[in-house]
Amino acid sequence: MGFRKNNKNKVAPKSEKDIEREEASKKVPLLQLFRYATWRELVLLFTGIAISLVTGAGLPLMSILQGRVTQAFVNEEMFKTNTTPG
Repeated sequence: MGFRKNNKNKVAPKSEKDIEREEASKKVPLLQLFRYATWRELVLLFTGIAISLVTGAGLPLMSILQGRVTQAFVNEEMFKTNTTPG
């Protein structure tokens, strides 16, 4: 029983075509990505961002609200058990 040679880890040399593609793809600034967007698309994009921020803030706020409601129930029960009938 012998070991076979594994050729999967070898990297093929880059062809001229691959090198040209890498040179052709340039990095662009973030705002340049939206230069062909219409006003309607930009309005929809920023509306979606604003709504997602509000939605993202909702979960922590609901956790705070639930904690306060739970604490109010606990305080009420403690008040009932600590009082004497009179």
